[in-house]
Amino acid sequence: PKSVNYISAGAFASCSKLSKITFEGNAPEIETDAFADVKAVAYYPENNTTWTKEVKKWKYQRLVP
Repeated sequence: PKSVNYISAGAFASCSKLSKITFEGNAPEIETDAFADVKAVAYYPENNTTWTKEVKKWKYQRLVP
């Protein structure tokens, strides 16, 4: 939901069934390894300026605006 503003370290680590993540609002603070070993595609709002290059660097290779 849009209200998510923080994702803790390891929150979704090794969730092998997680294949898609959709962010609807501003970029949350994402701790190191929050999505470790997850091969999901993450979607985020295209024109939302809170999704900076630094935010998009965390352990995801597949972020889709």
